[in-house]
Amino acid sequence: IFKPRSNVSIYASYAEGLEVGGQAPVGTENVGQVMSPLKSKQYEIGLKTNQADWSATAAVFRIEKKSEYANSANVLVQDGTAIYQGFELGAAARLARNWNLGGSLMLLDSEYRNGFAYAGQRVAGAPDTVAAAQLAYTVPEVPGLKLNANMKYTGATMLRPSNSLQAPAYTLLNIGAVYETRINGYDTTFRVAINNATDKRYWMFQYSDYIKAGDPRSLTLNASLKF
Repeated sequence: IFKPRSNVSIYASYAEGLEVGGQAPVGTENVGQVMSPLKSKQYEIGLKTNQADWSATAAVFRIEKKSEYANSANVLVQDGTAIYQGFELGAAARLARNWNLGGSLMLLDSEYRNGFAYAGQRVAGAPDTVAAAQLAYTVPEVPGLKLNANMKYTGATMLRPSNSLQAPAYTLLNIGAVYETRINGYDTTFRVAINNATDKRYWMFQYSDYIKAGDPRSLTLNASLKF
């Protein structure tokens, strides 16, 4: 990490990871087989700044990971390498005394490599674009009450390593409110949210060749008490 100014950081990082391998799902020829652990490497260079009323981040990254997919014989295998490289932006700002806005953008270029059947194709399950925005309003007339809304765009996603089928892009809108207060001396928080407020119909990638219908519009209510 290098800090050219007290509120600006330039950084570079390298990490190696290990995660549990998948289990062949129902419908594959080797159903139930547990795969070997997956190794990955991640490189990242970025910049962060924190100002009085706003903050921002920018980064470029590259991830190399063992590929896991169902091959043409419908057998879950680990073969070749999945490469993910892209650019991320994030920012948050105080628009006015009671208004806060945040947003993020990721542009992703993914590709199978290292000479196996699907080399050169996009990685299944990796959207090319993900963008999000959040807006929050603190209600001055009601201490502890905050209203919020957020929107997220997920780009088109390949469903198969062969890239013969893809799920279309979709955008979700969620709205809600948070109320923080004290009841009998205990910090208490109430939350209400309407998820997928526009009742958007969409498909979510689960794993290669398998998708699920996205959740419809729903209302959630919850309360928490600290003691």
